[in-house]
Amino acid sequence: MTIGKRIRDLRRDRGWSQEELGKRIGAIRSHVSKWENGRIDPSATNLVRLSKIFGVSVSYLCEGIGASRSSDGRIESVNDFSETVLELAAELNEADKKHPGMALGFLLLLREGLLDTPEDAQDLLSLLEIYQRRARKE
Repeated sequence: MTIGKRIRDLRRDRGWSQEELGKRIGAIRSHVSKWENGRIDPSATNLVRLSKIFGVSVSYLCEGIGASRSSDGRIESVNDFSETVLELAAELNEADKKHPGMALGFLLLLREGLLDTPEDAQDLLSLLEIYQRRARKE
């Protein structure tokens, strides 16, 4: 199953239109349509927003794997926050070497308030892992 199909299924499960989902995450309806139809992938920022609004992990959205969030919004399989942050910093440093600007993207996510919990850090770590796997395939 693709990212777009997972987004469509999650949106439909909630009874939302593409326009309503777009409004909830600050995107236009045509982008939601393009995501769902596989014409473009959501940005990292939008993946984090989508994971929060749907209550799933970024790994689930991107690859169909990973924990869903519990009713209190926490990912059930999160490691110790300090360990996660250290791992994230190391991964981000390596990713920025291969993909210049990755660290800046991380800072933008922080500024937007999208990385304020351990679960958010775990989601970013998942994104970094996905980017690294895709970079190895190229």
